[in-house]
Amino acid sequence: MTATGPGQLAGAVIAALALSTSMVRAEGSATFALPIIELAATPSGVSVQGKVIGLESASVDAELTVFREDNSGRMSSSQSRSLDTTTGSVHVVATMDVSAAPGAELEVLLELSADGNVFARSETRLGDLPEN
Repeated sequence: MTATGPGQLAGAVIAALALSTSMVRAEGSATFALPIIELAATPSGVSVQGKVIGLESASVDAELTVFREDNSGRMSSSQSRSLDTTTGSVHVVATMDVSAAPGAELEVLLELSADGNVFARSETRLGDLPEN
């Protein structure tokens, strides 16, 4: 990836992340809500926001985790929140600003669970991070 400034790097990061987004529903489980990861360029990297869209009335636990690895080392940060969803409701789990230098690898994971069982997961990646 070639970038000459922080804004260009963030734009390149977002473009690459958008190409590697996936959402998985746990086999045999009901889906009460959808996990959504939104990304936006910032002068120093990327702003990450995890959202939950309710499909029905349910109590949902959501956890947003961001991993970054670059020349300065590896960083991870997680934030979680319990939500009561209704059909069509939108909830922000967390917003995190992540610095991203050239060559940075990013992974963003948003998991939704009910009664301790993960029922949906959305993941966005840039680079070759190992599976967690």
